[in-house]
Amino acid sequence: MRQLTIWTFIALAIAFSCPQAFAQVVYQDSFGNDGNAVNVGIGGGVESGVSSGLSFVDNGELSAGSATAGFARINFSSLNSFNLNGGFTLEVTYTQPSNTPGASPPFPSNHFSLGLATVSASSTEQFFTTDGDTPDFDGIGFSLGIRGGNVTEGLLQAAVGAEHTVLDDFNSTGAQTESFGADPITFTLTVDADGNYDYTLGALSGTGITSLNLNQQFFFRGRTQGSTGKSVQSVTLTRLDSKPTPQGPVDIYFIAGQSNAGNFGEINSYDSEGY
Repeated sequence: MRQLTIWTFIALAIAFSCPQAFAQVVYQDSFGNDGNAVNVGIGGGVESGVSSGLSFVDNGELSAGSATAGFARINFSSLNSFNLNGGFTLEVTYTQPSNTPGASPPFPSNHFSLGLATVSASSTEQFFTTDGDTPDFDGIGFSLGIRGGNVTEGLLQAAVGAEHTVLDDFNSTGAQTESFGADPITFTLTVDADGNYDYTLGALSGTGITSLNLNQQFFFRGRTQGSTGKSVQSVTLTRLDSKPTPQGPVDIYFIAGQSNAGNFGEINSYDSEGY
């Protein structure tokens, strides 16, 4: 039986009680020109709605092609939904040549949204569309186009029956110029189990807190309208968790009377069976 001082016991107790963060990639797709339903990565393929003959297609990237009508409003989503109740990190690389209304004919809409939602692309619910919408889903993500000045660009939260909440408004800071360009842009959004979030998008970054209920199943989801050249190059969704580190049985024995044993006397066979 091992003989340990009180200070060793305290150190072991602290180490045992401290939670350790775990992370698991639950969805990853690099859209390798293998079709929407096939994903050689993790978590299954994607599905797309169709509008005016336009849809999102995996042709080496997830692309909606070129709109021929302003009312071409297209949603896409992962085929599967994911349990993220311990928090998550979502990393997406996308291309948006322009976010300027009217730059993509034939309609002033030029909208692009990417994030997580509790409904799939099979739902008619649009994902972060015009200000004043009251969506029938919960979600969080980036609105990346200002749609004729009628959409807030930035990090938004959706809740059933309520107008979306603006968590970080790119329009008010002049930061919307960071959300588009000729080269792919990557954003990373992390939300922990308590709703604390942080993100980076190009040169932008921000932190805050969201009331998003994580005890639901979430799809990776996106939307475009009247747009040209919008595409997604890759997505990785990581589920976060926090739990005590499992431990095997530990016997701790104190020798009464040792100078650093205090007055604790003998403690025999303190057994830790994990958590």
